[in-house]
Amino acid sequence: MRYLDPRQFGRLVPSPDGAPIAEWRALGRDPLADGLDAAWLGEALRGRRGPVKLALMDQSLLAGVGNIQATEALWRAKIHPARPAGDLDRRAVARLVEGILGSLRDTLAAEDGPELTYVEEAGAPNPFAVYGRAGEPCPRCPALVRDVLGGRGTVFCPRCQRPS
Repeated sequence: MRYLDPRQFGRLVPSPDGAPIAEWRALGRDPLADGLDAAWLGEALRGRRGPVKLALMDQSLLAGVGNIQATEALWRAKIHPARPAGDLDRRAVARLVEGILGSLRDTLAAEDGPELTYVEEAGAPNPFAVYGRAGEPCPRCPALVRDVLGGRGTVFCPRCQRPS
């Protein structure tokens, strides 16, 4: 067995009978393994008053969508990260689903290799459209800005990701 965890987020947990451990059962839908569609996500977001970015990072809702993927998906979908999650209409949710799936697939394709690199490492390439690019031009508009939501940094374009 080989275990590599450079960011030290993981751990090994024995499961003698092969049953999923409690932490896995608490995870939400994996967008790539379980699939993701606008009907399901729209229903899951309905009634949520908090920012959509924080809803996307809730691992009990969507497993594997963290700060970077939520930032990228929201930019792709042209949705402001602070917009209340329950306020998204069907079209916005459909764009968000495409943004999530596209961002995950592109990230996996960019990281296809024996060793992961992290944007925060000195000299590491940044494969993302907006994450880590505050102050730079938006790929669609004049500039990207950084803000903090729920204690996490987020980057967005105030022009193409309007609050509502």
